[in-house]
Amino acid sequence: MKEESKILYVLEASWYAMVKFAEKECSREIKSAEKILRKHGRLPEKKSKT
Repeated sequence: MKEESKILYVLEASWYAMVKFAEKECSREIKSAEKILRKHGRLPEKKSKT
């Protein structure tokens, strides 16, 4: 494996872990921010799951 490939692999794994951690630990804050942004038209309305 080339050095660049190793670095990218580690970066991807780190990014994935950070995203998963943020979703778990900050979900209330994320939802609150999304609600405010939607209210002010900065985010599209949530699509209903059917």
